[in-house]
Amino acid sequence: YSVIMLNTDAHSPMVKTKMSAEDFIRNNRGIDDGKDLSEEYMRSLYERITKNEIKMKDDDLSLRQRQSLNSNRILGLDSILNIVIRKRGEDSYMETSDDLIRRMQEQFKEKARKSESAYYSATDAVILRFMIEVCWAPMLAAFSVPLDQSDDEVIMSLCLEGFRYAIHVTSVMSMKTQRDAFVTSLAKFTSLHSPADIKQKNIYAIKAIVRIADEDGNYLQEAWEHILTCVSRFEHLYLLGEGAPPDATFFAIPQSDHEKSRLAKSSILPLLNKKGAGKIQYAAAAVRRGSYDSAGIGGSASVTSEEMSNLVSNLNMLEQVGSAEMNRIFTRSQKLNSEAIIDFVKALCKVSIEELRSASDPRVFSLTKIVEIAHYNMNRQIG
Repeated sequence: YSVIMLNTDAHSPMVKTKMSAEDFIRNNRGIDDGKDLSEEYMRSLYERITKNEIKMKDDDLSLRQRQSLNSNRILGLDSILNIVIRKRGEDSYMETSDDLIRRMQEQFKEKARKSESAYYSATDAVILRFMIEVCWAPMLAAFSVPLDQSDDEVIMSLCLEGFRYAIHVTSVMSMKTQRDAFVTSLAKFTSLHSPADIKQKNIYAIKAIVRIADEDGNYLQEAWEHILTCVSRFEHLYLLGEGAPPDATFFAIPQSDHEKSRLAKSSILPLLNKKGAGKIQYAAAAVRRGSYDSAGIGGSASVTSEEMSNLVSNLNMLEQVGSAEMNRIFTRSQKLNSEAIIDFVKALCKVSIEELRSASDPRVFSLTKIVEIAHYNMNRQIG
């Protein structure tokens, strides 16, 4: 017990006032069956313990590990495991801290001269979720701002590719908040809510939406509503460009045959066919400006002649996508898994309700698609 106390007293940094040899001898009087041990022996024992700390083997290893860790921190090499000095003999561990640091610096420089670097592949996909949670907002800004401000083909392509991969990752990992943020932002870039402002970049965004629906349909969940809203708006504008009568004509109050004929002719959008300059009610409903909102199709603001003129040329750009591409989203619904098809139909029903609810321009597009979806998936097995 006295030896342990002396060892702790001599080598603990917490003890400020150290025990002297006289104190050690005095504390051990009478320990040999009431007799004192020889003073020469006690002094010899005192000298050995104060000069050589009594340590367990585990303590030695722990000290070496701490020394190594401290050296790593000094050099900033905590994560560079491949240049840490390999296991050495017992004598090597007695080297000074300066020697250890110098050797590690030399090995680090040697690695740099060889232009070699270690690449670590993550084996657990969960780490990706943490990375996205940290950087998704800056990523969204990095894709959105250049796409909004630039008309350069390369920049537009890179930004849209970034959107596509971001939506893929967040959808597969069920990161709903991040997924919806990327999908909503991309949907805004289609400019289908403001067709008078459609540019080539917006056509590319529409194509990106179609591709995402095809490739990531099994993971979109509630985000299908944003996708199908874009499809609904596209189909509306596409039919206007074709000169087809809007769905609102089917909801009109029954009239005489002469009045029905006159109404049908006036609904072919003479402005779009360049046969007149009057403002057509349905064209105005299509071109009304407003912020993107999945729950609202259309608006109530007035339309200028300039916006109507832009609409004529912009609707022709929709031919680059084509109605057939949009329809494939519905025909391929039979490839969706059992959970995704439910999300798809729920979203389609929501969009259909909003179409029918419109006071100025009710539509039945999504309603008819519900019937088509039922037909395409008639042979689906319930499991």
